[in-house]
Amino acid sequence: MDVSEAKRLRVGTRVKFEPSAASAVLYSRAPASGSVGTVTAVSFGASKRKSYLPGPGGGLLYVDWEDVGVCGVGAGDVERV
Repeated sequence: MDVSEAKRLRVGTRVKFEPSAASAVLYSRAPASGSVGTVTAVSFGASKRKSYLPGPGGGLLYVDWEDVGVCGVGAGDVERV
């Protein structure tokens, strides 16, 4: 999935984690490949809740994974279910 599509994903959208071999080694905490989760929003301050955070390498999409809980993953490492 490209970055522009990840920015438009709504909270509640189901996604599957499919990292490339190169990006899989970069995560310190991530679900198993093929895991399914739900896009969620996290708090950034008193009133800001975001499901996507722009940044280097495309930014992070916040997902509530069934096996590890909420964590941010790269937009290129997920696909819509």
